[in-house]
Amino acid sequence: MFIITGPTGNVGSEVVRQLMKHDPPLPFRTVSRRPEIIQAEFEQAIESVKFDFADPSSWSTALEDVQILFLVLSQGSPNAARTRTIPFIDAAISAGCQHIIFLSVPVGGTLKLVPHYTIERYLERCSIAYTILRPGYFMQNFIRKAPTHGIDIATRHEIFIPAGKGSMALIDTRDIAEMVVRIAEQPAPHKNRAYNLTGPQLLNFFEIASIFSEVLQTPIRYTHPSLPRFWWRMHRRGVSLFLIIFMSIEYSATRLHLGEEKTETLQQILGHPGTTLAQFIQNNRQRWITQSWT
Repeated sequence: MFIITGPTGNVGSEVVRQLMKHDPPLPFRTVSRRPEIIQAEFEQAIESVKFDFADPSSWSTALEDVQILFLVLSQGSPNAARTRTIPFIDAAISAGCQHIIFLSVPVGGTLKLVPHYTIERYLERCSIAYTILRPGYFMQNFIRKAPTHGIDIATRHEIFIPAGKGSMALIDTRDIAEMVVRIAEQPAPHKNRAYNLTGPQLLNFFEIASIFSEVLQTPIRYTHPSLPRFWWRMHRRGVSLFLIIFMSIEYSATRLHLGEEKTETLQQILGHPGTTLAQFIQNNRQRWITQSWT
């Protein structure tokens, strides 16, 4: 059984979509705090059970018959990596899990400030096989309810992100999900590997704004705000403190030109190039027009 944590997230939701049409079927179960949302979102019978990182009593049902686990980081507290995610890893191992696919971040292997670093080091010390995925910046961040970057593009015609002149290799989460499913199909070649995953372009946010302007046929400018201005706007919009802190770390690292790389790993494993930003915007252009966020 393939267990999916974070099934409503940027990557997890795309993993579920691809598993739903996988041929031959790959048995899977989604686990989340509100499984009814999964049923409503995908509008078909999906095995989904109630699960909460903060509630160990929910873990045994979630992990029943687990063989492979797609793991996202627990949120909710600054120390959640140690108090929730690591104990959950131990529970998965005890339940018979054979392989963990962990969704990390580009600096997860080197920057101790991010909680993903703690999880990566723990997996390396465990007896279980693992694959660590370190994808670049999600293109889907521009169309998600949180963060609220899509609102700024649609209503203010600006990209309001404190990344300075730093660059990112943006990646479509559908490409990451395809990678996850490929590993779940045949985990052995990916045992104890860490992959830095990027899209085919390394872009700064001035270039990103230019591509948005061209595809949407509307001038979009990059305002590169200060961190305090960014914090204030996100706070006023009700973005969670955990997400604001995480974004601040991520964008500060970008501002310092950390993790600026473009890799060919995705294309080498999947056999096709990743989605370009222009393709992504074109595929989703109605979202900014109608302001329909995922």
